[in-house]
Amino acid sequence: MEQNVTDSDDSQATADHEPAETARLSARQQRLLSALLTERSLDAACKTAGVARTTAYRWLGEPPFQDALRLMEAQALEATSRGLVALAGKALAVMEQILDDRSVSAGTRVRAADSTLARLLQLRNLVDQEERITALEERMERYNGGSSHG
Repeated sequence: MEQNVTDSDDSQATADHEPAETARLSARQQRLLSALLTERSLDAACKTAGVARTTAYRWLGEPPFQDALRLMEAQALEATSRGLVALAGKALAVMEQILDDRSVSAGTRVRAADSTLARLLQLRNLVDQEERITALEERMERYNGGSSHG
């Protein structure tokens, strides 16, 4: 259902402390961006932000809005990653407790061990990939820096 919402504030400037990607957007566009990160559907985000669905689809097709959405999604993922890192010690302590507790069933301890080892292998693979990508980027930088091709 189409909401009767005007686009009168679409060109308003935002606060100076906003990243460049969002500073160019109107207050309504910024509200929609925030809602897109917290709501489960586009319809719910539109309702929360007070933006018509057709307007949201139009904005989603505009590069400045897409860039701002990507930036905000990346920032949200970074915050989530920091939160997970902060919880890692507790999670490891729980796994260690389960592995060491002989009153816990053998099946549960095996699952805890398997889960711990699987995560360790995933982490090792991610670190390895990061090292390889960094090495390739450094090689490309040296290659591109040393050639006249730019």
